[in-house]
Amino acid sequence: WRTVSFDLPQTARKERRQLETWLKKRRFGHLQGSLWITHREYADWTGEIESRKIDPTAVLFQDSRPIGRNSGRDYVAKSWNFKAINRRYEKYTAFLQTSPPPHASLAEFQNWFAEESNLWKNAFEKDPFLPNELLPSGYLGKSAWGERKETLTQFLKGISEKSPLFDE
Repeated sequence: WRTVSFDLPQTARKERRQLETWLKKRRFGHLQGSLWITHREYADWTGEIESRKIDPTAVLFQDSRPIGRNSGRDYVAKSWNFKAINRRYEKYTAFLQTSPPPHASLAEFQNWFAEESNLWKNAFEKDPFLPNELLPSGYLGKSAWGERKETLTQFLKGISEKSPLFDE
């Protein structure tokens, strides 16, 4: 694990908000307060922090590993909201059931695909993409990805040169 902790005063709202936004975009898990974790390898995060005009001495990056009774999965459960992540994937896979037929018009397909893309992005953006050994039971991301590939593959197989998509 890589952990990030910071000591920015509450009055440094702009810097705290920038740092928290930066951590979320990089899919760090929020363990508690100013303690965040990730399974990803360290990159030059200090340079990125400095470029945002945040005092790098107020932010501590460390390698760590759980000891004692807690496992990596325990920290995953506390750091990411997999119920919310799974709800997004559920909404996405439910939408896939409305797959447009191969004879759909170009406008119908464009509308369907725009909605599909938005729902996928919505689910995808909150997923920390953890290694298999850390994924909680019931995680829906991998099955949603499989359904996405299958739906789009089947749709493309159904399109022929006679499809209205080629006429418009």
